[in-house]
Amino acid sequence: MKNFLGRYFVLFKFILVINLPGIAQSIENIRVENTGDKVLVQYDLKHDNPSEKFQVKIYSSATGFTDPLMMVKGDVGDRIIPGNDKQIVWYARQELGAFKGEVTVEIRLFESKTSFYILHPYARTSVKRASLLQLNWSGGLVDDKLEIDLYKDGKRLRSIGNNIENTGDLKWTIPQDIKPGSKYQVKLQSSEDPSINAFSGNFTIKRKVPLLAKIGPIVLIGAIVGIIVSLQEKEKEDLPAPIDPN
Repeated sequence: MKNFLGRYFVLFKFILVINLPGIAQSIENIRVENTGDKVLVQYDLKHDNPSEKFQVKIYSSATGFTDPLMMVKGDVGDRIIPGNDKQIVWYARQELGAFKGEVTVEIRLFESKTSFYILHPYARTSVKRASLLQLNWSGGLVDDKLEIDLYKDGKRLRSIGNNIENTGDLKWTIPQDIKPGSKYQVKLQSSEDPSINAFSGNFTIKRKVPLLAKIGPIVLIGAIVGIIVSLQEKEKEDLPAPIDPN
């Protein structure tokens, strides 16, 4: 094995590729090049669906294969699509420092953990109680099952739905017992991995019928009664005084 990076270490005893079990994909045609302080890893990622996305991570025996290498860039990380001539640049000297010895490196594939993005309700949306709240979102995996909850002031109030299909669309009727107010949010998260989640912008829930509209008729009825009473009193005042029989 060729020595490089001065007298510090000999790199790449071999590369071990770990594929996802049960998924028809493969990493092929791996090429490795030592360029002084950096290591270039090129590979082909094969899959029947060219729009499928994966996580690609590199692990090293120098760190016990426990945590992925961090000083990397290129076709590594989340949402890597299939294709040829993928390239990863590993800044080995920065990652390992004055390491001496042989290093085994693993390239591992995982299902892509795509984040969610809530399109609606957005900030300053306003919706009335007992009406439909339109939920729209993007992201996640096609086969994700979702949990959707209602929050206010950062605190969970109630569940909107569990085991929801990741269709990107849901209509929910605002319960009548929800208190009117602002700073409501919707939280959406993956049932299998709660760390994959998103919050909507703050929105407002209003009364179905404005409070003034409810109070108005009562005030009006009171006004009518007052007018009738006043008229009756006025009629009494207008009547002539009875004749004194004496």
